Amino acid sequence: MIGFVDLVRGLGQDPLNLIEEAGLPVASLTDQDLLIPYRRHALLLEIAARRLERPAFALEWACAVAPHFHNLGPLTLLEYFTSTFREWIDLGIRSISFHTNGFNFRKIPQTARGQTTYRYASDSFVLSSRQQTEHIFALTCMLARRVTNLPHENPLLVRFSHSAPADLAPHRKIFRCEIEFDASVDEFVFSDALLDAGTNGNFSLLQPLVKRFVRYRIDHSPLYDQSARMTVALTIPSVVGTGNCSIEFIADALGLTVKQLQRQLTAEGTNFSEVLDEVRRNMAMRLLTESHAPIERIGGLLDYSSTPAFSLAFKRWAGVSPLQYRKKALTALPTR
Repeated sequence: MIGFVDLVRGLGQDPLNLIEEAGLPVASLTDQDLLIPYRRHALLLEIAARRLERPAFALEWACAVAPHFHNLGPLTLLEYFTSTFREWIDLGIRSISFHTNGFNFRKIPQTARGQTTYRYASDSFVLSSRQQTEHIFALTCMLARRVTNLPHENPLLVRFSHSAPADLAPHRKIFRCEIEFDASVDEFVFSDALLDAGTNGNFSLLQPLVKRFVRYRIDHSPLYDQSARMTVALTIPSVVGTGNCSIEFIADALGLTVKQLQRQLTAEGTNFSEVLDEVRRNMAMRLLTESHAPIERIGGLLDYSSTPAFSLAFKRWAGVSPLQYRKKALTALPTR
């Protein structure tokens, strides 16, 4: 939801009215860890475009969060763990599968030499949302330029299954390539040369990026006490899911050596493993009670190597399996 409030207010509307009309809780504008249903998010985009009379609202919102993409968390950080854009896309698809079951991309067998197609597919139970599709495509295209540090590179082709709008200027500005409308599918076509381009992969650039993630979380956390424990706890959700959530990475991102971070945590009576365990536990319990995400996806999102490994950890925390915990929590909810 980052950037939504400022954009809508700048266009002369009250974002709270749009949020409520879409059936989303008001807390979705302030609670950075609140899980938002994919379907409701799609509905919000459609409502906003209609109420604001902005057919390209989804594209405007995508542009409003550039260039640092602090709303995308681990997906952005993956550029520092991959060597090529192709590798980043492959890991990104895996990461997306853990974060949402609303949509994903899949690689299509090569049909033309020198190019690769990635097809977008939304959940069959999610309403067909033109705005949602264009929002995701715009972010993907802008991220491609950011990840490769090639701001003038573009896809070869973008296909949309919906009809062309009256004004194509916003689309041409973002995609800068041939755009097909009324296609049978929604997909990107990239040249293999772009896919083989190197990613940033520069850890000297990683520290300021992570600091921006952490600063955003700190600024929106009413409980921040400036302790090392709290700082690490606020950093972990921005990193977990990349497969690289380690004390070495966190220390480097915070501008500390591992020994310095260990000493600070020890002085506060804890250690990195304990903080990571606590954050994972809190995230897991929230995911289980506030979403319908499958157990295996939650485990993957929290960087567990397998569903049994996640279930074992959860049983240590709660004394019951994740599934039992979810059933009990849902049973305890008041009827409406």
